[in-house]
Amino acid sequence: MKFYSADIVFPICSTPLKDGIVVMDNSGVVIDVFENIAFLNNALQIQIEPSVIEKFHGILTPGFINSHCHLELSHLKGRISKHNKLTGFIKELISVRKQGENEEVLDAIKSAEKNMFNDGIVAIGDISNTSITFPIKNESDLLYHTFIEVFDLSELNTEKTWNTAKELEGMLKSNNRNSKCSISPHSPYSVTPFLFQKINKNKASLISIHNQETESENILFETGSGDLKSFFEATGNNLVHIKANGKIQYRTMYHY
Repeated sequence: MKFYSADIVFPICSTPLKDGIVVMDNSGVVIDVFENIAFLNNALQIQIEPSVIEKFHGILTPGFINSHCHLELSHLKGRISKHNKLTGFIKELISVRKQGENEEVLDAIKSAEKNMFNDGIVAIGDISNTSITFPIKNESDLLYHTFIEVFDLSELNTEKTWNTAKELEGMLKSNNRNSKCSISPHSPYSVTPFLFQKINKNKASLISIHNQETESENILFETGSGDLKSFFEATGNNLVHIKANGKIQYRTMYHY
C-alpha cells in the first residue's frame, strides 16, 4: 500500500479533510480516505509511521473531468473573435476550421492534451466530427468518451451524414484503448427528425447536445424567426424541420 497526505484532502463524499490521508494499493487504486493518521492506524489495526506517508503542501483532490471538449479544434485557439454572438461564432468557425496544415493540427492536439494532463484532468468527453484525434486517443493515458457529433439541415443529407458517423464509430471502436463512443446530435435546430430517429434507434449510452446556448435558439423554436433563422436562410438553409410552436426548445428537442 501507499499513503499520501496534504494540507487539505478533498474526498468525493465528505467535507474537506485537514491533513487527510489517501490510501492506495500498489496499482494506484484508491482503497480509502482517512481523516488523519490516528483514524488510519485504528482502521488498519497496525502502526503506520508518519515517515511512510508522502506529504504534499497544498490540496489533494480526485482527478478533474473535462465533460465537453473539442480536441480536434485545438489549433483554432485564439483565432475566433470574442463577443460575436452565436451566429458570428458559427460563421467564423466555418471559415477558419480547415486552416492549418495537418502537422500543425496534430501538434496543437498533442499540446492541448498535455495541458489537460498537467492541469489534473483525467477523463474527457470529447466532441469529434473527424477521426484526426483517434490515433492520439489510442496512445493516451487519459480516459476519453468520444461524442461523434452529427447534424443535417436537410433530410436529403441524412443518410450520408449517418453513414459517415457509423464509419467513425467503427474506426474508434477498433482502437485498443479509448474506444468508448456514441453518436450524438449537435443541437436541436441542426438535426432533422429523420436524423434524431436514427440517433434514438442507435441507443447510445451517453449523448451530448448543445442546447439553449443563446436566447436566439429559444426565439427560433417559439416564433420560427430571429437571428438564427436569418443566418441559416442567408446560407441557403431554411430550417424547414423547425416548426414554431410557442415553446422553448427543451420541450421540442425530444419530440421526435
